Amino acid sequence: MALSEQMVRHVATLARIRVDSKDEGRIGAELSRVLEYMTMLERVDTTAVDPMWQSVDATWDGQRDDEVQSSLERAQALANAPEQRDEMFLIPRILGGEEG
Repeated sequence: MALSEQMVRHVATLARIRVDSKDEGRIGAELSRVLEYMTMLERVDTTAVDPMWQSVDATWDGQRDDEVQSSLERAQALANAPEQRDEMFLIPRILGGEEG
């Protein structure tokens, strides 16, 4: 299904985006390819697929077990700090005032 330039303008209006008239033909062709792909996806038999509410396995939370581990020595942690003072990281203030 080829989208006309009028349809491209209508879709652009609905999406509240500005489309230059010289780009309407190209955008129409691209949108047509997207619609063709969606039509192809509609034909896929999904009757044996259980409905999902998310696309990843909900039984894995992506976190490691909470186990006690040794931490870095202070000197190691500060080794690559751009600035430090009194064995602490020195960072610029975010809200008003001067550093430190």
